[in-house]
Amino acid sequence: MQPTLLLSLTLLLLSQTATYAKTFELEWFLPMSPADVFPNATASVGDRVSFTWTQELDHNVYIHPSADCDQTGAILVGSNFEDTEYKFKEEDAGKVITFACDVLLHCQQMQIVHFTVMGEGGNGGGGGSGAGDGSGRGDGSGGGDAPMSSPAATPTASGAMLRGDGVRQVAIATILAVVSLCITLC
Repeated sequence: MQPTLLLSLTLLLLSQTATYAKTFELEWFLPMSPADVFPNATASVGDRVSFTWTQELDHNVYIHPSADCDQTGAILVGSNFEDTEYKFKEEDAGKVITFACDVLLHCQQMQIVHFTVMGEGGNGGGGGSGAGDGSGRGDGSGGGDAPMSSPAATPTASGAMLRGDGVRQVAIATILAVVSLCITLC
């Protein structure tokens, strides 16, 4: 009877998928060559993007609804070198959110990055303007800690683990299967 229960628990664990928010950490700098340009990235609702730069350098972060360097309707995310963050919202799902620096000609010099936002669970959809509240900090809830080296726009392996890649689930299922086998044979 117990091996059947353990097998059921194993199957239940394998069917569950954990999804945790992650944080993209961008070193916000002015690209000096085409190789330094920020690549496009994909984020999910609830993920965050954190922008940091050297205090001595003058930068800011705006959302550009135009998806280019046109500042019409631009929304300030923040201008603090160590405290500028945006949390992707439901209304961002299915959209491309464009972040740019509006200091001098920084945007035209490619200090701009585009995030395609997927809905929770990795699917697109939703509506809205993609507008932030201008506070520069998001809503202050939770978030992951998967660093991202600029200009690469993909999370590190630890970020992939937080996204529910199943490694932990497979390990638990394997342990339960071994215990079940031991109980059956003993």
